Amino acid sequence: MSNDKRQCLNCGNAVTGNYCEKCGQSVHTSRIGGRHLVEELQYGLLHVNKGLFFTLRELLVVPGHAIRGYLAGKRVEYTKPFIYLIIWGTLYSLVFHIFHFSPIEEMNKGENTLLEYIPLYKWYTRHFALGQLLIIPFFALATRLVFRQKGYNYIEHLVLFSYINGTKVFVLLLLYPLVYVVESNFIYR
Repeated sequence: MSNDKRQCLNCGNAVTGNYCEKCGQSVHTSRIGGRHLVEELQYGLLHVNKGLFFTLRELLVVPGHAIRGYLAGKRVEYTKPFIYLIIWGTLYSLVFHIFHFSPIEEMNKGENTLLEYIPLYKWYTRHFALGQLLIIPFFALATRLVFRQKGYNYIEHLVLFSYINGTKVFVLLLLYPLVYVVESNFIYR
């Protein structure tokens, strides 16, 4: 910390240190550029700092380590689990509505005509991201009951499944172009 007194550019208060004690403004400001704009959009629209792609990378490369670390309290670098799931689910829903193509329907095309007559299945294929949100509490409850000796509470199981399902939706997004172009259930075998 610096002992130099500076004037806050936001409220005019005399500041000692890195932040104004009155309004919280950082004394380290710079000109607004492209990088600043991207950071502001991420934070303003998604309330996500730099952690979204860090979280994604960690969950793809070392998922157990990442989730255990988050549950143990190492949370600064990670995107919050529910926001993480909602971001990827929203992106998936947008892609689905733009292309009007469901990988789940494509996967079962011609294989099981019984599924076509089940209204819940049709709803689930059309609202995959929302379905993922709705099913998480049940998975969390089941794993909480089965793995109760591990000592994790129900909310921690919700965190686990939010990260798992968010990452699953991202992987589906990666595969989406392949499924869309090929349009064949052959890739699922």
